[in-house]
Amino acid sequence: MITQRDPVEGTPASGGGTERPTFLRRSAAVIAAIAGPVAIVVSVLAVYHDMVFGGFVTNQHGDILSLVLPQYCFLGKSLAAGHVPAWNPFMLSGVRFAGDPQSGWMYLPAMFLFSVLSCGAAIRWYIVLQPILAGLGVYALLRSERLERPAASLGGIALALVMAASFIGLSLAASSSIAWTALMLAATSRFLRAETWPGRIGWGVATAAAWGQLAGAYMSTGLAVGTAGLLVFLVVRSVADVRSRRRSPLQAVGRAAFLGAILVPVNLAVFAPRLAYSPHTTLGLGYNRLASLGAHLQGVSLTEAHRGSQAGWPLGLANSPGSYLGATTLVLALAALWSRRHRALAVAFSVYGLLLYVFSLQATGNWVSSHLHGLPLVEFYLHDPGRLRYGFVLPMAVLGGIGLSAWLEAASWRQRALMLVPGVVVFAVLPGAIGVPNAYSTLFVAGGVAAVVVLACVGAIRRAAVLVPVLVLAELLAGGFAGQATAFEDNGLGRFASPDGTFFPYQRPTIDAGAYTRHDAIAAYLAGRQGRYLADDPRLGNRTGYLKWQRPEFWGLEQNGRSMLFGLADVGGYNSVEPLRYWELIRRLQRAPLVYNVTTLLEPTGRTMDLLGVRWVIASAGAAPLSGLQPVVREGQWELYRRTHAAPPAELFTTWRAVPNMSAAPGAVAAPSFDPARSLVVEGGRPPAVAQGGGPAAARYESAGPQESRVSVKGPAAGLLLVRNQWDENWKAAVDGRPAPVLPADGAFQAVPVPAGRHVVVLTYDDPTVGWGLIGSAVVLALLGLAALLLRRRAAGTAEGTRAPA
Repeated sequence: MITQRDPVEGTPASGGGTERPTFLRRSAAVIAAIAGPVAIVVSVLAVYHDMVFGGFVTNQHGDILSLVLPQYCFLGKSLAAGHVPAWNPFMLSGVRFAGDPQSGWMYLPAMFLFSVLSCGAAIRWYIVLQPILAGLGVYALLRSERLERPAASLGGIALALVMAASFIGLSLAASSSIAWTALMLAATSRFLRAETWPGRIGWGVATAAAWGQLAGAYMSTGLAVGTAGLLVFLVVRSVADVRSRRRSPLQAVGRAAFLGAILVPVNLAVFAPRLAYSPHTTLGLGYNRLASLGAHLQGVSLTEAHRGSQAGWPLGLANSPGSYLGATTLVLALAALWSRRHRALAVAFSVYGLLLYVFSLQATGNWVSSHLHGLPLVEFYLHDPGRLRYGFVLPMAVLGGIGLSAWLEAASWRQRALMLVPGVVVFAVLPGAIGVPNAYSTLFVAGGVAAVVVLACVGAIRRAAVLVPVLVLAELLAGGFAGQATAFEDNGLGRFASPDGTFFPYQRPTIDAGAYTRHDAIAAYLAGRQGRYLADDPRLGNRTGYLKWQRPEFWGLEQNGRSMLFGLADVGGYNSVEPLRYWELIRRLQRAPLVYNVTTLLEPTGRTMDLLGVRWVIASAGAAPLSGLQPVVREGQWELYRRTHAAPPAELFTTWRAVPNMSAAPGAVAAPSFDPARSLVVEGGRPPAVAQGGGPAAARYESAGPQESRVSVKGPAAGLLLVRNQWDENWKAAVDGRPAPVLPADGAFQAVPVPAGRHVVVLTYDDPTVGWGLIGSAVVLALLGLAALLLRRRAAGTAEGTRAPA
C-alpha cells in the first residue's frame, strides 16, 4: 500500500503515523538544545570528580582553606541560625563582617551553599560551581547573539574546562569573577535585544544583579575587569546597532544610560556596608601608604613589587597540562574577525582581550608607575597587574566560538585557509621560534592534527560542526586528567599565583573536607570557653604568620581561619581588609615583620597577651614557650595551655590616661612602661571626672551572642569599664538600660563610663548600613518591577485598542 506524505513534514498523512516521527524530531530538538549545557556541566564534574564524589578539597591555592572557607562558613552558619552577621567575634579580637568585601554578604552562591550544606561540602561545590557558571554564561551569551549551537558549545566548553583544569579555577576570587562576568554579559546581550521596555527593565535588572554579584565575589580587580568588559561590549554593540539602523543614536544612548543608572541602586545591599567600612581599614589607606606605615613600624619593608607579566605569556595557553585552551579554540579565536554576521561581537571581545593583555604587561605597569603614580586607583592596579591574565581566557573562549561561526559562513576554501594563518603563526610557529618551554606538548600536536581533519570535514559538511566542540571537549578533558596524575602534596601554603605563560595544572586534591571542618580535641575544648587564644611556635611562624602550615599535621594550631569554623576567639587573622587601628597596634607590639594581610603575634609576651585578652596558648606539646602556662589538652604534636594569670576579658579602671586621637593611642600602649593590668589609655578627649573611693572593683563578663556582650560591674567609684573586644563605631552601650558612649581604649578596644556601685553594662553591635542597603535595594527593585508592570499593561491596552472595530 502506498501512503501519501505531507509535503512539508515528509511524514505519513494517514493511519496515525505522524506521532512517532514528530516525537523523534521533538526529542532530537530537545537533545540538540541541551547538549551543550549538559556537556559543560558533566565535563566539569568529571574533572573535579575527587571533590564531587570523593569528598576532597584542595589547598593548592592558599586562600581556599585560609580565607574563603572560614569566611563563608561563618556567613552560612549565621544565616542558617537566622542571624545577619554584621560582626565576627572569632578573628582579630572581633571585626566587622558584613562590611568586609571578602565576607560574602549578599553574594548569593556563598550565602546559599554555606547555609544549606555543611561547610566541607559547601566549599567543594563552590569550587565546582564557578567553571560551570562561566561556561553556561558564555553559552547563553553566544546563543543570545544568534550563534549556532556548536559555536556556543565550543565557547562554553573551552572556558569551563580551561578553568577547571588549571589554577584559574582554584583562584576563587578570579574564577567567580569570570563566571559572573560571563553571566552579566549574557544578560546584557538580552537587554540590548529587548524590543519592549518591560523586557529591557527585566534584563537590565538581571545585568545589574550579575554586576552586583561580581562585586560580591571580587570587589577590586574582578569588578574592574568585569566592568571593563561590560563597557566595551555595550559600546561596540550599541555602535553596531546604530550603524545597521536597528537603533537611533538617541535610543542607543538612552538604553546605555538606563543600564548605567540602575547598576548601583539595584545593589545598594551589596555596596552600602562595604563602602561605609572601607575607609576605616587597611584597604582605605591604600597599598602604598600601608607599605610605608608597615616599614616604619617594623623597621623593614615587605612590599612585593608586581609590575606585570612578560609579553609572551598568552602563548602558555597552548601548554598542557595547565591552562590549555585547545589547539582548535586557539586557532579559531584569531579567526573570529572574519565573521560577517558577528563582526561587532568579535570586535568587542577582541578589544576586551587586547585591553586585558596590554594592562597585564610589565611594560605597561612600569609606564603607569612612572607617569600616572599618585592618581586615584592607580596603586590598586599596580599592586598586581599580572592578575589581569586570569580574565583573558573569557574573551579567548568567546572568540573561539565566533571563529567557528566564521568558519561555517566562509565562502571558499581559500578564505578558510587564510583564516587559520594568524592562529597557526602565533601558537604553532612563534613558540618554537622564541624558545617557549613545553611549547609543543603531545596533546597540542595531536589536537592540532585532529583540528585540521575536523575543520576540513566541517567545511565540506556543515552538519559536522558538532564535531568541533566534541574535539575541544576531548582535548581539554585529557589535559584536565593529565594534570591530576600527581597529587598536590606541598606542605607549604600552596600557591597564590602562577608564573608567566601557562597557569599551573589542577592537581589531585588530598585534603579530606569533612575531617578539616570537624572539631579536633583542642577546638572541642575551647568551644564555648571565654578568652582568646594564639599559636606560638617560633619554628613555624614567619612573615606570613602560620599561613604555610595547612596540611593535617598542623591543624591543631587552629590557624588559617579555623577559629571561624569552630566558633573560637583568635587574636589574629588573615585578611587584606582589616581595621587599621588593630593592624597598627599588633605591629607596634612586636618587631617581627608581617606581610600586609597577616596579623598575628610572633613574639608574644605576658604583657601583650594581657593587653589582647589572651587566655589560651597553642604550642608544641611538652614545650611551653612561656612561664605560667598549664597544659590542658593535646592534639597530635600540639598542646593547649591555659595561662594561670591571664587578664580578664573585662576590667574596671578608676584612673586612666587620655589621648587626643587614634594616632597617639597605639604608641602609648606599645611603650615598655605600659602595664595593661594597671594602666588604661582612652581616646576621644577628656573622660568624665571620677570620685575616688575605697574597696575592690569587680567585673563579670559573659557573651550573649556574636553581637552582644553583658558585663556585671561593681565599683567603689565611677570609672571606665574596659572590654577587650575590638572597638568599632557601631558598638552601642547601655548602663542599666541607659545609653552610654563606647570609647576607643588601649589602642583598639572598648571602654564604657560607669557610675559607682553595681551596674549591668550591655554592649550590642548594629551596623545600620546593612539594613539601609537591604531596604534601598528592595525599594529600587520594587519601583522597577512596578514600572515594568505598568508599561506592560499599557502596551497590552494599546494592542487591544488597535484590534477593536471602528
